[in-house]
Amino acid sequence: MAPRIKVENISKCYRIGQKSASGNDPRYRMLRDVLMDAVKAPIRNLRSGAALGRVEDFWSLSDVSFDVNEGDALAIVGANGAGKSTILKILTQITTPTKGRADLRGRVGSLLEVGTGFHPELTGRENIFLNGSILGMTRSEIKSQFDQIVEFAGIEKFIETPVKRYSSGMKVRLGFAVAAHLDLEILLIDEVLAVGDAEFQRKCLGKMDEVAQSGRTVLFVSHNMAAVENLCPRAILLDHGKLLMDSTSRDVVSTYLSRLGTTTGTRDLTDPTITRVGTGKAEFEHIELRTLTGDSLAKLGMGDGIHFHTVLRAEQELRGTFVNFIISDARGDLITIIHGSDQGDTTFDLFPGQRYVVDCRLPRLNLHPGIYAVSIELRSGYNLKAVDFIERAVDFEIVPADVFGTGKHPKKAQKIFLESEWSAVAAPA
Repeated sequence: MAPRIKVENISKCYRIGQKSASGNDPRYRMLRDVLMDAVKAPIRNLRSGAALGRVEDFWSLSDVSFDVNEGDALAIVGANGAGKSTILKILTQITTPTKGRADLRGRVGSLLEVGTGFHPELTGRENIFLNGSILGMTRSEIKSQFDQIVEFAGIEKFIETPVKRYSSGMKVRLGFAVAAHLDLEILLIDEVLAVGDAEFQRKCLGKMDEVAQSGRTVLFVSHNMAAVENLCPRAILLDHGKLLMDSTSRDVVSTYLSRLGTTTGTRDLTDPTITRVGTGKAEFEHIELRTLTGDSLAKLGMGDGIHFHTVLRAEQELRGTFVNFIISDARGDLITIIHGSDQGDTTFDLFPGQRYVVDCRLPRLNLHPGIYAVSIELRSGYNLKAVDFIERAVDFEIVPADVFGTGKHPKKAQKIFLESEWSAVAAPA
């Protein structure tokens, strides 16, 4: 039997162009822009050729091939920018490959980005039926699953409300519920589920396990390595757009985690291949991990302090914004969230075109040796909508240290260690 998903020698090239001095894309310049550039910077234009039409090729994917058979669950693993989401966008025909081809047999449900596939002016009810009809389902088929979809998404009170009024979390819940409950042969899920709360993530993972066990074909992209191993017997590993490994999920996860030790502790977040979720009204541009004295770091000893330094840029005015730093272990399990709004009034206002530097210092980080990931999130306003969220924005490593001054290290099975004071005396007779 032919595979449900067949990807043959897929490559994807994006052309990244430089802007002119007037700030416009050189492919769409008017005479006015050409004249303005010449007046504003004549010498620079002569030296650089005005940078007109200068573009750079960026290969997000390079000669990637794999098959997924009916009833199989395949995970796609890799760092941010590896090409995972690009594959899903090609499979859902959001974008086309530069080279190669991808064939899918059967009805496809997908959840790639918040709100994808929803009409903002239609209600939740209307969007459920719209999505089902687009997938070729009859009205009676959709009605048979309608109550379960609404209950799973937890939007009973808002089912008659236009989707444009929904929060990001509500859109994610409804999108997943529709994709997971309708009668589909193929389900494509991106790491967008990271924006949901912990309880909903557990519900999603449980439902995905049910879907995979039901004989449907699942393609799953995630940074949660525990979920990858639990849901998918097989996985592929991508690195800078190339397929490095196709094996059991356990072996792929092990290889992926072993490669994380090369982290530099700093990252440019303007990379167009980075997967981000949010309104786009402001975006992170850079993150760096530092020592408490300001030096860049990728490794620190047990019990050392750490300094999170990030830069963001506002596109629109936002009031009452704050940043959260989310620390998880290498397998994707949550360790802690450092809320920017918990310790006093740490909110700030953003204005269009301005850059802002946000710093957070932890005097002591009581983590055991290992690789850890830092996700960053920008939220704003009373409804706390996600403005920008980047999962696993940067990694760092904790190395062993004699934190207690005894020559002994805390037990490795634990994730954190706590300092304590002890006493033992004979009880009175």
